[in-house]
Amino acid sequence: DSVGLLSASTDSVLCCIALTLGLFSISVTTKASHGTRPAGWRRFESLSGFLNGILLVFVAFVVLFESIDDFLEPADIESGRVIIVCALGSFLNALGLWVFPNDSRKEDHNLQGAYLHIWANTLSSTGLLVSVLLSDSLGWTKAEPVIALLVSICILGMAVPLLIRSAQLLLLRIPDEMQADIAGSVQRIEQISGCVQVQVLHVHELSPNLVSVSTRVVITDDCDRSHLQSQVFGCLQNALMPYHITVQLTREEVRSRKH
Repeated sequence: DSVGLLSASTDSVLCCIALTLGLFSISVTTKASHGTRPAGWRRFESLSGFLNGILLVFVAFVVLFESIDDFLEPADIESGRVIIVCALGSFLNALGLWVFPNDSRKEDHNLQGAYLHIWANTLSSTGLLVSVLLSDSLGWTKAEPVIALLVSICILGMAVPLLIRSAQLLLLRIPDEMQADIAGSVQRIEQISGCVQVQVLHVHELSPNLVSVSTRVVITDDCDRSHLQSQVFGCLQNALMPYHITVQLTREEVRSRKH
């Protein structure tokens, strides 16, 4: 009847699912690109992160509802075994957090989702351990549901940013932090001698660290086409660091005839 044990066990099961999904995602995203998928399966990282975010939200709400129920009707817990299980669980999860690749997870929604599941499991185990110790030492019977409520809020707070960011990438929405770089790139390109206007600039984010850029630039009739194209490439490369750039140059007289 322990809320803490329920949350820890639920997240342990979902953590196993998340790690399995993460391993599958890694195997899929390493597949080579081909004709029908020129960018490969890079977005599967974010799909995996999005699914892991949903699982975390599910855990948070399970713990939330159970903590409310336990607050109204406190349950008796056999503290001896619970302390041993929670102490061991907290230690193993802390060890997992310590060995997790911190740098790469920041640029990979898949790894971020797996990392947050380990964090959620750590919070559940540690929260239950603290609540049992408080209950035994101070006689505070409401310790477990209160701490479980705090744990659910923390898990939800970790899951929501991952859900939002991965959903933005899957929906092809340009992140806010990249808007200023894109606007700056357009300004610098239009300042190049021979450039009339940046007609189109599309940015496609395949993963948090993998961007593709395509642009159409209107140029004057008498400019050096190859030199201007290399300058456009340089502006985009310095600002956005894309893995792929496509630049289409259209002369001003051609645009005038079309209009």
